[in-house]
Amino acid sequence: GVVNEASEIIVQEYIKPYLVHGAKFDMRLYMLIASTNPWVLFWRSGYIRRSLFAYNESAQFGTEKSNIHLTNIHVQKTMEGWRPDSAVWSPNQLAEYVESTGRMSAGDFWDKFRVASFKVIQQTFQSSKWMLKRLKGSFHLVGVDFLLDENLNFIFVELNSSP
Repeated sequence: GVVNEASEIIVQEYIKPYLVHGAKFDMRLYMLIASTNPWVLFWRSGYIRRSLFAYNESAQFGTEKSNIHLTNIHVQKTMEGWRPDSAVWSPNQLAEYVESTGRMSAGDFWDKFRVASFKVIQQTFQSSKWMLKRLKGSFHLVGVDFLLDENLNFIFVELNSSP
């Protein structure tokens, strides 16, 4: 069909996710821009947000079954079955889970994570630092989200300036 010029459209390729106990998840890490004059950055792994629902690739967005795609804690904590210990994991728990499946050692998981996160932090910072005011005593905290695809590749999803 014809697209109306006023329509908003999102075009994306859906990535087949690696699943934890049959459910989708994503990873949050934090980038702290501790100083803008001079530039000083730190980053650290944060936490794993797990969906409460078994993953079903054919579930359509906008339906009740689309909840399987959600890993957002704010949304999930209003749903039946919410338990923080099942919806939120530490990165170490994820590394141990991956290792327990025999797909990758925990050490290799962390090595791969460090390489992927450093690359994303470096590229996103270099491409966006011009937008930050360089003031003494100023800092910024940014959430950086990743998911793991079915081949255990870290895929950058988004930056969140209000984590």
